[in-house]
Parts: sequence; structure tokens; C-alpha cells
Amino acid sequence: MRDTFYDLHTHVMSLNHPNLIEFIKRNNLGPMIALLTIPGVDKLFVKLKYKRFLNAMNLLSLMEHSIGDYIKRLEEDIIDSHMYFEGEGFDKMLITPLMMDFGNKYSKKFNPYYSLESKPIIDQTIDLFNGIKYFKEIRPETKLEVYPFLGLTPSHYTYDYLKKHIVDKYFSTIPLVDRRNYFKEHMGSFNGDLDSLGNFSFLGIKVYPPLGFDPWPDDPEERNKVKLIYDVCVEKNIPIMCHCGYSSYTVLDKGEMYKLTNPERWKHVLYREKYRKLKVCFAHFGGEFNYPINDPWRNTIAELAVEFDNIYFDIGARCYNDRHYRNLNKCISKLAVKHEVSKDKLFKRLLFGSDVMMCLLTTKSYKSYLDTFKSTKCLTEKEKVMMCAENPERFLFGD
Repeated sequence: MRDTFYDLHTHVMSLNHPNLIEFIKRNNLGPMIALLTIPGVDKLFVKLKYKRFLNAMNLLSLMEHSIGDYIKRLEEDIIDSHMYFEGEGFDKMLITPLMMDFGNKYSKKFNPYYSLESKPIIDQTIDLFNGIKYFKEIRPETKLEVYPFLGLTPSHYTYDYLKKHIVDKYFSTIPLVDRRNYFKEHMGSFNGDLDSLGNFSFLGIKVYPPLGFDPWPDDPEERNKVKLIYDVCVEKNIPIMCHCGYSSYTVLDKGEMYKLTNPERWKHVLYREKYRKLKVCFAHFGGEFNYPINDPWRNTIAELAVEFDNIYFDIGARCYNDRHYRNLNKCISKLAVKHEVSKDKLFKRLLFGSDVMMCLLTTKSYKSYLDTFKSTKCLTEKEKVMMCAENPERFLFGD
């Protein structure tokens, strides 16, 4: 029996954490909200079972929960999904909430009169760890492990602050052996004081180019900041999750967003001998729901996965039905042929991810996303186990 099912692409946040204006724009909810100002339209939407409206309300409803109750609802969906593959039952589940370092939370095109200059990640951190503590208190026997990735945009900080208060504090003494138990022992131990957080707090680092993260800045001072992060990640075998999709929550102009998000930019990093062992997962596999062979971003990701041993990619918010899984399988097969490697080589870098809460804009529930993965016949049982157990365990805890 396999021990743990992994979902390495989740978000656990409340309505207070993102910028709702950018959230509404990103998800094209503006016209829907405008229609709701017309008396009776909301009842009509419900009567007609207007899916996008119902999904959006469902998503916002989840974000209204306290963080602890939010995690509890995810646990209930996990229990209801009964993950089981061809003799491979899963006794536990592990999720890695990906925090987002919003920093300047408004786009350059729209700055409200009452805008905040920044959205400190400190508040989000306190809320998340208080939520994990509460969840552990109400579910002491839970088999769900919750280990966040710290959202980090180096340009939001000075070099000295980044080194002393983030890199040294959270990542400098993480042990290289028995890391899983090290984190498990401390899950839920937060006492409300940020000083109580230490090297047992964050399992990895989440970077988000559409919020301003540049993998290899032109400016020497900014480049020193990312090198500081990469150095500790190589030394301590810390995984990095990087957003890599065409559609993004962004505060940048479209051109700048594409420039920073394009996985080609990571070649400046990975082809340096010092960083060849850097462990990076490209979230969303670089594109949208369909999986065309000529997608340049996916081709670059496959190229990097062939060249480097620690490059991975996930399917967060990309596979909602059999057609999506069938296209994913075909895409990987064609990329394997193009790069003259076995299909297995690429499948060994593929990670399961849901992108809950964002996937709720397209599916009814977290359980629905899990059930689709469980039931699809477009992947073999061996491929599923690789995606949700073997590969993520290696990504998080392997050499």
C-alpha cells in the first residue's frame, strides 16, 4: 500500500489576502457582477443553473471560511474521494499551500484612491499558520499534512532583510535527512508569534513572475537577491514552485508578464553550473487546457526536463475531464518523441496538482477534481501513481 497521496498545487487563503479588484478582472467576473445589480438576475442565474455564476459564488463562499475551516472542508473532500488505484490505497494526503507574495497588489493601470501601497505577506502568514493550528486542534487524528510554500518576490525586500529575516530564518538549517518527520513534528505548533516560526515552517518556496518575480534580473542588485535564494535552495535541497501559465493574476503589463513568466528565462539560471541541481516545478505545465505539441512554453519545459534532473511540471487547474487528460497524455508522448527520450522520462517529472481554490471556477468542488483524476482511463494506473505519489515525494524529499 502506498503511503501518501500528494497534491502539490493548492492555495489556502481568505478574501482578505488577494486584491479583489485584480481577482475580479483576472477571472472575467466584472460583467457578471454588473448583471447582479439588476433586480432578480441572481435568482434567474440560479434557476438557469448558470454554471460560471454558481462556480464563482462557490469559490467566494469557500474563501469566506476561516482558514482552519477551509482546510477542514478540503480534508472532508479528500476523505469522500476515497483515493485508490489498482491495489494502491493511500493512507494519508499531503498538500502544500502555495503562498503568494502580493507586494504591490494593484496594477499600474488602476490605483484606487484608498489603495494599499503593499500587501505584506506577514498577515497572510499569521492567518495561514493560525488556521493550520486550529485545524490540528479540531482534527488531532487527521491524516492530512499541510506544509506551506513561502511566497517570495525578492524585489519587495532589501538584500539584508531578505537574508536575515527570510533566508536565514526559514531555510538555513533545514535538515537534509528525515525532512518529512521534521516538518510533521512541528505542524500546528504556531503560537501566534512570528518569532516562533523557524526552519520547520516552509517546505519550499513559491515564486510568481506575474507579481514581479524575475528568475534572472538584469539589475545586478536584484540578481544578487535571487542568487541568495538559489544558493540556499541548492545547498538545502529546497524545491521551488514557479507559476508558468498564460493566464495569470498579474500586476504587470501583458508584455512584461509574458517576458518574466516564459520558462526560457530560467535558462539563464539552470545552465550555470552552480545551479544545475536547482529543483524547480513549472506550475500548470506552461499553458492552457488543451495541450498542443507546438506550444513553445511546454516545449521549453520538456527541453529543461530532459537536460536537468530536478525539473518538474504540474497540472494545476488544467485537467477537468477525460478530454484534458487524453490531450495531456498525447502532448507528453509527442514531446518525448520530439526530444528523443522515452515517454516515461517525462512522466517521471509530472506532478498532480489541483490548484484548489482556483479550480472551483471550472469544477464544483475539490472532490470533483480528485474524482476526475481517479476515474480517468486516459492515464494508466502506473502513470497516476507516478504523478500523485512517486514523483512528488522525490520532488519534495528526494536528493
